[in-house]
Amino acid sequence: VAAVSLGFGLYWLRPVMIPFMLALMITYALAPLLEFLKRHLKAPHAVIVGIAFFIVLILILALSLVLTMSVNELTSDAGSYQYQVNRLIVRFYNSFPVEMFGHESVQTLAPFQGIQNGAVSSIASYVMNALFNLLSEGLLVLIMVFFLLIGQKGAARRQPGTWGEVETHIKRYLSTKLILSAVTGVLVWACLEILQVKLSIVFGLFAFLLNFIPNIGSVIATVLPIPVVMLSSDVSTTVAVLAILIPGILQFVMGNILEPKIMGDTLDLHPVVVLMALIFWGTLWGFVGMLLATPITAAVKIWLDRSDFTRPAGELLAGRLPDQHHDEDVEPIVE
Repeated sequence: VAAVSLGFGLYWLRPVMIPFMLALMITYALAPLLEFLKRHLKAPHAVIVGIAFFIVLILILALSLVLTMSVNELTSDAGSYQYQVNRLIVRFYNSFPVEMFGHESVQTLAPFQGIQNGAVSSIASYVMNALFNLLSEGLLVLIMVFFLLIGQKGAARRQPGTWGEVETHIKRYLSTKLILSAVTGVLVWACLEILQVKLSIVFGLFAFLLNFIPNIGSVIATVLPIPVVMLSSDVSTTVAVLAILIPGILQFVMGNILEPKIMGDTLDLHPVVVLMALIFWGTLWGFVGMLLATPITAAVKIWLDRSDFTRPAGELLAGRLPDQHHDEDVEPIVE
């Protein structure tokens, strides 16, 4: 009953909890930057926070500008994409024998004419509206990040106890994941830019963001360029294959070779548990919940490990069966 009530509470409070959790994770991710600035600038805490906040603000404004320019580019090329969509649909129905099922090609294509007209423009306007909503929520997140950073003035660098252990693991995970995701995004952008694929910087940004979603995110980031590649008339078959193959190889190497070697077993979570956490937090908080699923689940596991009563649940999250020898002191019943 308590778990169900907690789930309903997290879902009902998502307008408040999502910005707060995002701000908390960004604050943890900025910890290495703050320590670097403190070590080299020897400036007061307020100055250090101001510099870090200004850097984050510049990055967000730059990303917003890039996304706006990319959406405008998509809108300006909507006619070309629309023409390619119509060609693909007509080619599909010409190659598919619909007459053998008692239908004519003209009658079969008729319901799709309304979908074809203005489809690309509708997608572009939807993306633009989503961008403005994200920016409006991002302003609240930035305000929370600023006050969280200011509030760390009197806090110890490493807190003792369970909360200190949670902070250490989450900071290490987020800082390492941030660097690896940034490298992945830059490599994907550079690869697509060399191949002259349109919206390459947008796909690089999505590769950076989706890399925070384990297992699923890299697959989604790899297949995202497929519609643009298919609908671009100036893209050859070789370039189309390379635009999917090379980012896929990059995602595989970064996610399955480099990341395990660098991060090791930092979170100590079973892959099935990570997948279930993605489904659970994605159901509660949507895309942001999937981004935060892994660090939240890792924090829960650390808290479970600190108590003898809840330690078996923590062992299950790690994929290990709990110790079943807790009842050795109980005398067996002799019949």
